Amino acid sequence: MNAQKAFLLDFDNTLFDTEKLRGIIAKRAGEATEHKFTPEDFAQAYNGFITDGYIDLEKIASFFSSRFGLESAQAINIFLGAPFGECLFPESVPLLRMLGEGAFVYSLGDAGGYQETKINGSGILEGIPKERIIIKQNKDAYLPQLFTQLKEKGIRDVVIVDDKADVLDCAIEASQTIGINLEAVHVAYGRHKDEGSRYGGRLVRADTLASVYQRFALEPAEGLVRKETEVQV
Repeated sequence: MNAQKAFLLDFDNTLFDTEKLRGIIAKRAGEATEHKFTPEDFAQAYNGFITDGYIDLEKIASFFSSRFGLESAQAINIFLGAPFGECLFPESVPLLRMLGEGAFVYSLGDAGGYQETKINGSGILEGIPKERIIIKQNKDAYLPQLFTQLKEKGIRDVVIVDDKADVLDCAIEASQTIGINLEAVHVAYGRHKDEGSRYGGRLVRADTLASVYQRFALEPAEGLVRKETEVQV
């Protein structure tokens, strides 16, 4: 296989408007509790719904059951029943289609749980097949293995796009160890947009996904992996 470029694109606040989804879920929580649970309550309680960086449905069920007497299924449906398709950035599917077989969605979360449900329900599968969606509970720790797999398949040039600077820092360090030529793109959107980086000079800043799309659309010779090149990890 000839050396090609791979693209690892984060999901939340990169391909998908997670901030918009939080507002929708806060409204759904209010409706489910007859407005006893306000958007302000939701914002304060949100971090308590998270385990290791991703949504924990058991915590959600326990919280709404103890506070408001909701059945477990009703509480979980506040999150799982959200209209995920309304929150996918419009550039996401065209970008993934343009990048072709070299594109991967690389997401933090629980495979088989809330994160997978959210991704599958977002409409992203119109641009990328399930086998190129990677969901890991610890993205940072998996990067060396992922880079090694790509390198073994002849892929030495990688672009990683994420809204979290600390993930990009770990990617830079892993790429140096494994021997990958890395371009790290920081999407400055959402709660993590102002995070600092240990390698600030190495990061390409993008204010929106549209600017990421434009960057690669304007550089087809260097920025695209041709569709006949298939990489499986």
